[in-house]
Amino acid sequence: MPIPPLAGLTTYNKAADPGYSVEQNVKCFLRYAWIHKRMMESGLYWLASTPEWEVKEALGLHLSLDADNAASIRVRVGEMRNPVPRMDICPDLAIDRLFNELWTATDTLEKIVGLYGVIRPALMAAYQTHYDEINPTFDHPTWRMIKHILVDQDDITAWGDEAVAAVVVTPEDEARAEAWRTHLETYLLAAGGITGELQKPVALPDARSNGKFEPDFFP
Repeated sequence: MPIPPLAGLTTYNKAADPGYSVEQNVKCFLRYAWIHKRMMESGLYWLASTPEWEVKEALGLHLSLDADNAASIRVRVGEMRNPVPRMDICPDLAIDRLFNELWTATDTLEKIVGLYGVIRPALMAAYQTHYDEINPTFDHPTWRMIKHILVDQDDITAWGDEAVAAVVVTPEDEARAEAWRTHLETYLLAAGGITGELQKPVALPDARSNGKFEPDFFP
């Protein structure tokens, strides 16, 4: 049996693939970090007002992991770019428009379906694609960072799948959840998806937030 090459990271064929460039990485990371920030703020915004203790527990843990993941991304961006691009401003206003819609959720069903049934699965899919396509040899720090973020996000996704199943019970729940899911997915698509690369829709459904809603304690 031959000894595995490249410390077991990948094959020689895969190592010859350039993967993501620095420019592509940074473009995605600015979006990922902002989305983590907004998901963290969602947890903070909903923590006190959500009645179910189990949801409070999850929101508290998950917003903490989002903060950790965003911090890791900031460090990596600083290693890739000097001067470091600003990470305290939204890289795409369509992302904030999506979260403005999410924050109009009226009850636990809409909170869970919106955050754990739409936004987090889309982010997880983007990370998985990034991880699969990155070159793990010459960009090992990025590969390793995403690998660890995926562990956190996979645990969150597993809880979210069970939570969605728990709150969507009746046919009426199903209809309401599907309408809300479709609404938010359209706003996500209007941002080009997580990475900004998807084709945007021609028109958007009427905004619940009227383009103005934002929790009072967010700048």
